[in-house]
Amino acid sequence: MMIGRETMVGEVGDKLRDERFVTLLGPGGIGKTAIALAVGRAAVEEFGGKSLFVDLESLTDSRHVAGAVATSLGVALKSKDPGPGAGRPRSFAKASYHSR
Repeated sequence: MMIGRETMVGEVGDKLRDERFVTLLGPGGIGKTAIALAVGRAAVEEFGGKSLFVDLESLTDSRHVAGAVATSLGVALKSKDPGPGAGRPRSFAKASYHSR
């Protein structure tokens, strides 16, 4: 458990149980990633022994979020964007898979 962050980790964990998808927002350096990883470690057994972390930090366009999540899940998305590469599976972000 994180010292001084137990309440926040608990609140985010509760929200995750209700919503199944939680986004942590805030300025850089306040501990969003550390909280997310602590919640994932705490909740791993409730989610079939697996917890997935999708790092969206490198994304500069919100249209790439779905692709990043799909990539971390091992799912290929086909783009509806008529731009370059349209119709081909796309991968936009590096994701890490964490489990105990």
